[in-house]
Amino acid sequence: MITLNRSAGIPARYANRHGLITGATGTGKSVSLMRLVEQFSRAGVPAFVADVKGDIAALARSCPAVHLDLFGQVGTPIRISFQAMGADLVARALELTDAQAGVVEVAFAYAADRRFRLASIADFRAVLSRIADDAKAVSAHYGHVTVASIGVVQRALMRLESQGGREVFAASAFDVADLLEPSRVSILKADRLMQSPRRYGAFLLWMLTDLYERLPEVGDLARPRLVFFFDEAHLLFQDCPAALLRRIEQTVRLIRSKGVGVYFVSQRPDDVPQVIRDQLAHRLEHDRALPVGTARFATMTADGRPAPMTTIKVDMPECPLGPLEAYELPEVTAPSLRPLPSRPLPSLPIHFLAGLGCIGAMIAAQWFR
Repeated sequence: MITLNRSAGIPARYANRHGLITGATGTGKSVSLMRLVEQFSRAGVPAFVADVKGDIAALARSCPAVHLDLFGQVGTPIRISFQAMGADLVARALELTDAQAGVVEVAFAYAADRRFRLASIADFRAVLSRIADDAKAVSAHYGHVTVASIGVVQRALMRLESQGGREVFAASAFDVADLLEPSRVSILKADRLMQSPRRYGAFLLWMLTDLYERLPEVGDLARPRLVFFFDEAHLLFQDCPAALLRRIEQTVRLIRSKGVGVYFVSQRPDDVPQVIRDQLAHRLEHDRALPVGTARFATMTADGRPAPMTTIKVDMPECPLGPLEAYELPEVTAPSLRPLPSRPLPSLPIHFLAGLGCIGAMIAAQWFR
């Protein structure tokens, strides 16, 4: 049981059925999130969570934690290639319109046919220049593109570069397999990333999609392989094209059979589209009409049936609250230089992994690599 207090919690075997945590600022939503993450870690389940305001990092005081940072200021820098992210998410990260996104699709197809590398901003800019030089022939083969529309994408790349994108997008890619180390809490420093909401949503969706594509089917386990928390979830769906929403819906629906639980965190339940909410088995709803730290809670019974909603007081996490002090922050470490493997991630029984000691966990981490 992933406990919220002595008498209430989420059955571990159903924790991959996804969940929703809602509540306005000051109602206790973040503390409930931290309590859940901490209890998952105690149960041997790794968790990923984005730290939007700097308060979630307090989990490093009570959990084995790794800090991740797209901009390489704290902990482990993350490097992603454009190729790994895919055309639709790159277009969203560049904050393009649907019409402008067509140029990105053409660029990806053009680069793939010619086996051009498409990792960094420089690579992408070079491909766009080639397309501009031969726009008429490219339009005839791949679909209409104009020099003006290419210029829009080039300016978007320039903005991305000025905001630190040169360091983010590179040939060496972050390996999502690193998230699977038992009990580990991976904390993404997201305060700066949140200044570009679409980029924030695109990055988190890429991580979830990569996990879905690489993990083998395992069905229901004694406990999840990973729980993934989408804080400020409304940003994932804000101005979301219909095709991308269908992709998110499908990923959320199918990834639970791969042992991954997805928990959306936002201020209001309707921040998450109904088609997604219908798939969520666990709900923790904070409200100003309730005392701080109290929430309406719905989950599943031990035999897998929906349990009636009750009102509970969520216990505090064990970690001292508050942002980490400077001396508590990890130093920047070099990003991984290994490429993403093309084969699916191997599967090990989770009860075996949870029972390993420190030496065994290190061996398991190496195995996943």
